[in-house]
Amino acid sequence: MSTFLKTDEQTMSDLAVFARSGKASIYDLYNKTITQGGGAKLDSMFRHPLSDEKLINEKVEIFRFFGSQELHFPVDSESIGGIVYYLQNEDVRSQLQLGGQSFGQLFKDIVAADSSQVFVNDGVQAVLRMFYKLGQFTKQLAQIVNGSAYAPAFNKLEAAINAAEFALVRQHLSSKFEIKLNQGILAELDKLVRFEQREKMLSILDLLYDLDVYISVGQVSRKRGFNFAKAMPKNSGVLNYKKVYHPHVEGAVPNDIYLDRDSNVLFLTGANMAGKSTLMKSIGVALYLGHMGFPVAAENFEFAVRDGIFTSINLADNLSMGASHYYAEVLRVKEVALELSEGKQLFVIFDEMFRGTNVKDAYDATLAITRSFCKKSGSQFIISTHIMEAGELLQQEALSIKYQYLPTEMKGAVPVYTRVLKDGITADRQGMIIIQNEGILEMLDAGLKEKEV
Repeated sequence: MSTFLKTDEQTMSDLAVFARSGKASIYDLYNKTITQGGGAKLDSMFRHPLSDEKLINEKVEIFRFFGSQELHFPVDSESIGGIVYYLQNEDVRSQLQLGGQSFGQLFKDIVAADSSQVFVNDGVQAVLRMFYKLGQFTKQLAQIVNGSAYAPAFNKLEAAINAAEFALVRQHLSSKFEIKLNQGILAELDKLVRFEQREKMLSILDLLYDLDVYISVGQVSRKRGFNFAKAMPKNSGVLNYKKVYHPHVEGAVPNDIYLDRDSNVLFLTGANMAGKSTLMKSIGVALYLGHMGFPVAAENFEFAVRDGIFTSINLADNLSMGASHYYAEVLRVKEVALELSEGKQLFVIFDEMFRGTNVKDAYDATLAITRSFCKKSGSQFIISTHIMEAGELLQQEALSIKYQYLPTEMKGAVPVYTRVLKDGITADRQGMIIIQNEGILEMLDAGLKEKEV
């Protein structure tokens, strides 16, 4: 059984997990990392959410610890980058000789600046800075880390920098940016950290990249007021959102959502611009982040761990394959059906299902697919539609569907959108009102009159 959540490019695009077309992404929101390695680790976490309840909740506790502390990454990015560059050179010919001259420069003027020596000195100095700053940081953190979820990783980091193998490094630590080292010591330190203990150095860097991510996510949690979700067993089938909202929407209106095995389908209606797509993205983003153990934009959130998340919100046609928008929708439903047929427990969003075909076919298809989804009680589905008639017919049947809508209030001829969910199905249709308010018909009429003149 995989420990990773199954998803795809369509879903990540719908939820704006990564940046596209200059728009803000969820990754960018959480990426406050200092190091390239930390950024790469964060990227990998976003591409591989977890699907194991225990692992998710362990991550939650680590991030929660860092969210409760005002910590800053202890080493500057320039030093870390310098160490990475330094360790990448494994060529033994670049070692310094104990006499202080590089192998390739034995017979040149001893005063001449040798590029190999500069390279080695820069690398060793960066290593010394890192060890000094980590020593200071671990002393500070040791006072608060005991008993926390981060304690095991902290102990590894502390043990690594205090290992007997690095005794020579610790002998030359200083608060100064650069330390004067004679040629013999420089050569010994180079041999030690770049060759003899290279793997241990890489392990320290890896622990630092994790630390970078933890501090970054904890900082976002603290500054944005996000809260941590609780992962529940898969078979519970519960999705319980309290005041969930979209983290990128200024002044977003929060909503409560509850689904379980007895009501596993949310049938969502509302007029154009009522906020259906944004609400569904909010729900999807929170669940996606929840599977990473990250803090979410909600007051409280409990969820049954899913095998996969699939969405169809901004589905495009595929002209290169000769596929219409409707056929693309059918293929998307087929993808989900194949996953469900294998016994996967999924969370699925379909925004305005079958909008690429005529009203009659869309009506019939929406009824058939929604009824089938109801039979998959271990999975949850959100279906939005403008075909209210389909919902009205489904309400007459004993199905595991929760009906909710986003209302529109009219103030004169101007629609006002509350963004607050209500129970039931709405008959709101403001399409023509919007066209009239934009004065489109008057523009067209005026254009025709000018042409006639």
